[in-house]
Amino acid sequence: MAYFFLLAGAFLLFWGLWQIRREVREEAREAAGVVDELIVAGQHLLDQIDQRKRELDELRATDPGRCAGRSLVPAADAGMSGEGVVDKAPAPVKEKAQVRPTAGLREKVWTLADTGLSPPEIARRLGSSKGEVELALRLRQVR
Repeated sequence: MAYFFLLAGAFLLFWGLWQIRREVREEAREAAGVVDELIVAGQHLLDQIDQRKRELDELRATDPGRCAGRSLVPAADAGMSGEGVVDKAPAPVKEKAQVRPTAGLREKVWTLADTGLSPPEIARRLGSSKGEVELALRLRQVR
């Protein structure tokens, strides 16, 4: 009789572990779906940023005097309404702090990755952070 209870207890234990394993797998699939959605949304935002930057570059190229020495900064008392925008001279830009086109950077990262370089080596060659390089490589996997 003791063996029966021992076998029944072992069966219940394994059955419980099997149920937990199944639930964990389902949760992992749901979490992976959410992560995939966030990656797609992030890619969409990066594409929008790229488009806005191209538009800004075009505006600066067509009328360079319009933007020279000016930066639009919201006034402190304006809050988030967008009212009270004031002209303010921009802070001096260091040579190291360059604005790189994100799409162009991604293309360069992908090209260097195709040659077999590691993310740290790609980052060193492009003068980017390792995180930027890894993000570009992850975005490539999603596409």
